[in-house]
Amino acid sequence: MWHLKQRQTRMRSTIFVLILLISIGCNTEKNKHSNKSLEELIGGTWIHSKDSLSSIQINGELWFFKYHGELFSKHDKYQLTFVDTLPEFVKDTINTDFIILNNQFDTMYYEILTLNDKFLSLMHFPSGQIHLYNRKDE
Repeated sequence: MWHLKQRQTRMRSTIFVLILLISIGCNTEKNKHSNKSLEELIGGTWIHSKDSLSSIQINGELWFFKYHGELFSKHDKYQLTFVDTLPEFVKDTINTDFIILNNQFDTMYYEILTLNDKFLSLMHFPSGQIHLYNRKDE
């Protein structure tokens, strides 16, 4: 029992450090491609790192959640908006980029942690869940 608790504590510490490193690295990753806009960088198809059948497709201002190449449901089409503040969840002194996804049924909020030609990592608000994606070669 003691070993299990110790292992869980180590795992939590490792996850915390990983999230911290991703957060610290996000500005570096974004600045590497300062000649490309967020819209240019994020466009395309992204495959979830933990479920290769789960993907997002981003085309201009439209965001589609897909599973096995198909929309989960007719409600998985969202309008994509980039903002530089999200005061409901993050102090407005934080200098980063956020995504707001909305449709007639739902609104979702994400912080862009990493965005480059190969990787996209997002933190969902308010849950704090991290989503990691790899760009699909097209």
